[in-house]
Amino acid sequence: MLIAAVHFASAMACDGRGAVLITGGMPRPEARYTSLSLGKAGARVLTELLFEEYRPHGIHIVTVAVDCRMVCGALLGAASAAV
Repeated sequence: MLIAAVHFASAMACDGRGAVLITGGMPRPEARYTSLSLGKAGARVLTELLFEEYRPHGIHIVTVAVDCRMVCGALLGAASAAV
């Protein structure tokens, strides 16, 4: 993630504009998923540090966290109800 973000942010800095979106889930830490929570926290801190470095060059670096639970068959149920 770090190598890719720096590669693309550096290339966009030449143009003076651009954005890097770092995606993930788990917007809040959960005790039962401690190791995953630590990794996601690290990704958020990395994003903030990269943003501070590339902001003067017109580059936005942000995280996008999907906050939902996937339920098996939920989409199928919704599609069936619409028919």
